Amino acid sequence: MRVVLLGTGTLVPDADRAATGLLVEGSGATIPVDLGRGVLNRMVEAGVDPLRLSRFFLTHLHPDHSAELVSLLFALRHGRESPDPVELVGPVGLGDLVRHIRAAWPSVVPDYPLQIRETAGEVLVEAPLRVIAGPVHHGDHPALGYRIEDPVRGRSVAFTGDSGPGADLLRLVSGVDLLIAECGDGMSPRRGRHLDVETLIALVEEARVQRVVVTHLDPRQEPGRVLAVLADALGDRMIEARDGLELRV
Repeated sequence: MRVVLLGTGTLVPDADRAATGLLVEGSGATIPVDLGRGVLNRMVEAGVDPLRLSRFFLTHLHPDHSAELVSLLFALRHGRESPDPVELVGPVGLGDLVRHIRAAWPSVVPDYPLQIRETAGEVLVEAPLRVIAGPVHHGDHPALGYRIEDPVRGRSVAFTGDSGPGADLLRLVSGVDLLIAECGDGMSPRRGRHLDVETLIALVEEARVQRVVVTHLDPRQEPGRVLAVLADALGDRMIEARDGLELRV
């Protein structure tokens, strides 16, 4: 599988980082996860035309993970040539968000079949890549993590989304070859809505993750120190995220 990090930033504007988004490709399938600010342009840079895709996945509805949904719907309305349906998959509340977007911007109202699939966690796609959504803890906000498997090659990738620690997250990421993990609380655990250094290290060890890409570091939370501590604990299993980073699994 090919994994491309499209956006590795946060809600804080950054000249070098789009907000959250990634792609997983394999066996002829392309799985885009999250639509943060700037992610559509990064997708094109990675050689993928978002207007040719038929399914998009969201972890949760915070703007740094979903704001590009407005731009995507606008582009699909005026630039998509295929008559095939487009499916948006995400947590409970996605349908309401799309309805509000359509009410605010009538120019995005689709002239193609648009399907909304809300889930609290299930197997979403079986083949050629298997996509599993699992519930994760992000305060009071419905949120998902994703696990993507290539059953033929026996490879797996998981993305925490925005998540604090917990049994659901551990089950979702257990044993994966590559974990893309946020560490938004950095050195200072707060309300358990994000991972911090200690909980991320514990997750990697307990889940027996082969490699972990650390993303979504808050620039106000000493990211350099966070990466140094993680590198000391995890060695070459840890990879620092950057926009455009491409990995093979």
